[in-house]
Amino acid sequence: MAYALKRGETVEASVRRIARGLLERAVRDLEGKDPHQAHHRIRRACKKMRALLRLVEEPLGATFDVENQWYRDFSRRLAGVRDAQAVVESWVQLVDAVGAELPTAVAERVRRDLEHRRDQMTAVSAPADLLEQLTAARRRVRHWRLDGDGFESAERGLRRGYRRARAALRNARDEPATEPVHRWRRRAKEHWYHMRLVDCFWPDELRARTRSLGAVTDDLGRYHDLAVLRGALREIDLAAGEQPLVDAMIAKRAADLASAAFAQGEHLFAERPRHFVDRLRRHHDLWQRRGARQHG
Repeated sequence: MAYALKRGETVEASVRRIARGLLERAVRDLEGKDPHQAHHRIRRACKKMRALLRLVEEPLGATFDVENQWYRDFSRRLAGVRDAQAVVESWVQLVDAVGAELPTAVAERVRRDLEHRRDQMTAVSAPADLLEQLTAARRRVRHWRLDGDGFESAERGLRRGYRRARAALRNARDEPATEPVHRWRRRAKEHWYHMRLVDCFWPDELRARTRSLGAVTDDLGRYHDLAVLRGALREIDLAAGEQPLVDAMIAKRAADLASAAFAQGEHLFAERPRHFVDRLRRHHDLWQRRGARQHG
């Protein structure tokens, strides 16, 4: 399953193919042996699904509202489990990046405490009906229909996603606090997924943009995970002298991640939305003509 539009395939057929592939993969992940990774991958599949839906929001009509709400609610059911695993990973990354002054024994003790917290949350919070819900969602995909086809089906979604990410970057730059940066992360990630769907139009250029967006969203994701980690650390026992050191580590790491993301984001979103989407349209048209010549 490729998370990309396919030449020679209608946008409607591509959307249904991609959706079915995501859900089939999610079912396989759920049947695996690692519940923490399964929940992470299923939440990621939900984000991809919502980005896919937003790409064709208008052509999909009323189906968009129903499905978008369903995937949002379904993903939220897994949020607690995923966040509990994310704080473990965030702690390990934090120590590796800026933890030189933290005693090894303290780092290991905190990691064990966070893992214990994660395991308790997984046992209590993991929903029991995930397989049934995912199977039903996969069946619904066959009934999706788009009003219209061609690049026009995706054009408004591409423009809206880019515009929102660009505006969220400006807001986060003007107010570099946790919540504005988190909003930018959500919007940038949606645009990243959109680029993964369409960078086949001109791989030599557009996939470089996709890779850069992936790096930015990774940094913003780590920034967000630090905020979740900060809250989780309040639930475990840190000695009086350890708390200020850990707080300083988090602040330094967060500042480094935000600085890198802002610097790259300014370049990625320098273009006006209309100009950006017009350029994508031209690449799309060339991509289609090249395909027609190859099969002519």
